[in-house]
Amino acid sequence: DPCVAENSVAILRAKAADAGVKVTLVPGVSFLEPTLAAIGADVMPSLSIVDAIDVARSAHAIGVTCDSPTLLCQLHSNAVASDAKLTLMTQFPADHPVVLVHAAGTVDEIVEHVELHEMDRSEHVGILSSAYLPAVSTGEGGDKSIGA
Repeated sequence: DPCVAENSVAILRAKAADAGVKVTLVPGVSFLEPTLAAIGADVMPSLSIVDAIDVARSAHAIGVTCDSPTLLCQLHSNAVASDAKLTLMTQFPADHPVVLVHAAGTVDEIVEHVELHEMDRSEHVGILSSAYLPAVSTGEGGDKSIGA
């Protein structure tokens, strides 16, 4: 679906409506399905999908909680990855696991397992990159919290 994690589609639709231009959206497979397949983790029931640029620009990762898995989309450069990493490190431990997925669903797909503090060091980060952070899990019986 072209509307998934694409603010540009909402902007185009609004401008087209203002100009009286008809827009037809053609649904298809988004980046989500191949990215989640590459991660291979159960992300239900509470996956948060967050724009990495929004996280990079804020002092607190809005929409991100440590007790649910998070998928950062639009991690398109090492600069964005670095700024997002610094923001995320205010909420997650520096050694928290991260799965970087590049070019998901293509022949060029690369999956990297790194720690959060290393997230911006990948030479593969580009316009087709996403980062998955599993929920912080400590304690017995699946309790999820930091420092529990």
